[in-house]
Amino acid sequence: MTELPQIDVYRPRYHFTAPTGWINDPNGLIQWNGKYHLFYQYHPFAPRWGPMHWGHAVSDDLVRWQHLPIALRPEPVRVEGDMSGIFSGSAVDDNGVLTLIYTWFRDPRVHPGVPPEVQCVATSLDGVNLKPSGPLQARQLGPAPGHRRPLAGGLGAGSPAQGALGAPGRCL
Repeated sequence: MTELPQIDVYRPRYHFTAPTGWINDPNGLIQWNGKYHLFYQYHPFAPRWGPMHWGHAVSDDLVRWQHLPIALRPEPVRVEGDMSGIFSGSAVDDNGVLTLIYTWFRDPRVHPGVPPEVQCVATSLDGVNLKPSGPLQARQLGPAPGHRRPLAGGLGAGSPAQGALGAPGRCL
């Protein structure tokens, strides 16, 4: 866990920024177990777009943020220019379990013959340590194969977080 020094006069005071590198869009803002958790697309190794990770920060008040370890990481880069990564998603409370639903993108230039975008789940009981659990089976919800914005309302029948995924009609 890292607290950034407040000596950077150019760092916004009321707008969240990543500790280093490139920050993309937020993908999971949730109040869970008394804290606000923010998950966001993040390339920690350069100040430009690259293989996306999910950064993670927590706050008591939505103003002061504590950076936590990277929540989700892509597979190690196999070849120069591999842009595989963790893309869009959501965070939900699934009966007390912090649950992330996200798109795992595999660069087709590097990973030929596999679906480039699959919907995945990761869970945590403590809000810090996440356990990914492979791709979900989903049914086609519309005419957009490869749609990568999981709509997180949930995972199972009867779950308070029940929802839908936009994905091709096969095991992803």
